Amino acid sequence: MTTIPTRTEPPIELDAFLARCLGRVDLMECMLTSFRAGIHADCQQLQEAVASRDLERIAQLAHKVKGASATVAAKPLSQIAAQFEDVARFGDPNQISDCATELFHELDRVERMIASVAGTEASQSEEEVAS
Repeated sequence: MTTIPTRTEPPIELDAFLARCLGRVDLMECMLTSFRAGIHADCQQLQEAVASRDLERIAQLAHKVKGASATVAAKPLSQIAAQFEDVARFGDPNQISDCATELFHELDRVERMIASVAGTEASQSEEEVAS
């Protein structure tokens, strides 16, 4: 069993991502919502590929997660997905399970941050309506 490293950097670099969205919070929220929906489907398929030990499919899906994560400035998730892709293509197949565990752990951090951002934006909108 692998010990998952404790990460101190934020799961999503919100300032960098907001800059990519040209400062538009509405665009950032839309993209995070799309990311969340897509990543769930990809990760479900990734779990199935890991269970069947389909290394080629694992590599393809890890590559997809890597790109999607980079797009929304989820740098740690993107880095973990890149390592996962490399292990699936060139590494020890016995490391697949550990890589999957680390990726899903980081995805959970990303999910919590997205929920936090959405909650923060919702309360700000409610305050604006009240004034």
